[in-house]
Amino acid sequence: MNHPIRIRFSGMEPSDALTAAAHAHAHGLAWVQSEIIACWVGLHFDPEQQSSGKPYSVRVDIAIPGHELIAQRVQHEDLQLALGHAFEDMEQQLKAIDPRINHAEYAATIDGHLATPVVSDKPTR
Repeated sequence: MNHPIRIRFSGMEPSDALTAAAHAHAHGLAWVQSEIIACWVGLHFDPEQQSSGKPYSVRVDIAIPGHELIAQRVQHEDLQLALGHAFEDMEQQLKAIDPRINHAEYAATIDGHLATPVVSDKPTR
């Protein structure tokens, strides 16, 4: 991903651990990293939602050529789980655009970077 991931905390103090988790999820998206134009992650704590048991919400916006995708306000009592669910939703949206990312060899990543399958003329044993 050539562009920075923008993370916004609302209703809570910024956290290095949550920032690192958001970066890891964003870099783990099974999409050609160079095609992601922008990634925004919003992490929100709403004390009024504590009584419902889901005070945390996450929103992820991704821009790729020809598409702007949004994982809307995934809510949960655990912010790490909400973050993971939001990126799972985003992954499903990306798969709907390009079905090739359903194949494991296309989606495999190494250290957050897309691993290109190596094609060899040599027979395997």
